[in-house]
Amino acid sequence: MLKATKIIQHFIRHKSKGGLAVMAVHVEGNSYIDVATAICSVQDQYNKKVAVRMLENSFTDNQTIRLPIGNALRHRMTHRSLRDWVLCQFCYSDPR
Repeated sequence: MLKATKIIQHFIRHKSKGGLAVMAVHVEGNSYIDVATAICSVQDQYNKKVAVRMLENSFTDNQTIRLPIGNALRHRMTHRSLRDWVLCQFCYSDPR
């Protein structure tokens, strides 16, 4: 069985108003990462549990996108490298 690496990263705005959650999954040997997002409006209170549930539903319903990765990460994906990849792709700047 191939090893799957999964990470969930939350990007929460000031005072928990609005935010973005990203779930990324990489299966060992694949040249892509499956990604799902959950977005909370800035008018709403951000809730991590709700965001995680939405992300899991996206994966269950096959509502993900596939993003390519380089060969260097293909066979050496770790939680840290996947987290760094997510942070790089979804760089979030809060304009407070």
